Parts: sequence; structure tokens; C-alpha cells
Amino acid sequence: MNNQKEKTSNGTPEGREASPSISPAEKADLLAHDIDRIRGTLDGLVGELDRRRHQVFDIKLQLRRHKLALLIGAATLAAGGSGGIAFAVHRHRQRRRLSDRAARLREALSRMMARPDRVAPREKGIAGKLLMAAGGAAASVLARKLTERAWGAGRNLAKT
Repeated sequence: MNNQKEKTSNGTPEGREASPSISPAEKADLLAHDIDRIRGTLDGLVGELDRRRHQVFDIKLQLRRHKLALLIGAATLAAGGSGGIAFAVHRHRQRRRLSDRAARLREALSRMMARPDRVAPREKGIAGKLLMAAGGAAASVLARKLTERAWGAGRNLAKT
């Protein structure tokens, strides 16, 4: 893929004869020729990249080129959305039937009889209730003080 020629030990491109009789002006001309050739190649590549960039961002062209793929994608999305909605409606109707509701109630009752401690938590003792009340009061006082501090700082800044 690399189109550049290997350099020899004296700095001239491989394939050219390194002649001791080449003057600096001739070397400069050879280098200018190489630069012009490389610049021409790069100009062609940059032009091609620019053309492709314009094609990629041309929406109308992309719609014309990929019409079938877009139609297939849109149909797939529509079918998936419709199928999802149809399934949700079917499931909703199924869950509303009396037999299904009775089956869910039977399962809930069997779970309740198997693990009654998970149905309703035990009541907290008096110590737990006192701790919860004290924690709530402390949080309320803390919130009030922080709010007063924030509002008070705002008022002091507004006065100056």
C-alpha cells in the first residue's frame, strides 16, 4: 500500500542513480519534480474524499440509493411495534379473566400461608418507635437550620 520508494543511504530515492556529478540545482529540480508528483496524487485523493463526503451527506441521494433497505427497516419497526401492542392488549385481557385472577389469588394465599412473616412485618418495639421519632425530629431540625443558613446568606449578599 505504501507507494513511496525506499531511500538509499545517500538520500536519493531507490531506482535513481546516485551520481556524484549531480549538482545541487539538479537535486533541487529532482526533489521539486517528486514533490509535484506527490502533490498531484494527494490532490486526486483529497478530491475523491471530498466527492464521497458530499455523497454521504446528501440525504436525497442516500434515500434513492437505499430505498429498499429503508422500506424493510420501516416495515420491521412497524411490525415490531404493532406486535408489541397486540401482545400487551392480549396479556391485559388474559389477566382480567376471572379464572386467571382466581389463580393469582390462590398463589398469593399459598405464599402467605407458607411465609406469613413476609406478608406483614412485625411491629417494632417501643424502643424502635422512639428511635424513629427522634431521628425524624433531628432530620427536621437539621433541614430547617440548613435552609435558614442558605436563605440568610442569600439575603446578606443581596444587601451588599
